[in-house]
Amino acid sequence: MSKATLDKWGAEVTKALQQAIRDSDLSQNEIARRARIDSGMVCRFVNSERGMTLATAAKVADVLGLDLRLVRKSKQRKGR
Repeated sequence: MSKATLDKWGAEVTKALQQAIRDSDLSQNEIARRARIDSGMVCRFVNSERGMTLATAAKVADVLGLDLRLVRKSKQRKGR
């Protein structure tokens, strides 16, 4: 997988998680408390001031009732 592909995938996951935090009925402070991370980290992540490790993103996703998982790509047929 190329760096450009990884960067694109990372950006998509980041945007989706940021939106899920914004859409949540929980406050950023409550999300952080339940995920056992610093509330400032959630705030800075939502405001695109910093990133989040995969482990931390998984904790936040779990609090929000989401799964971060790899899904096998469907195989494309030759000629397509």
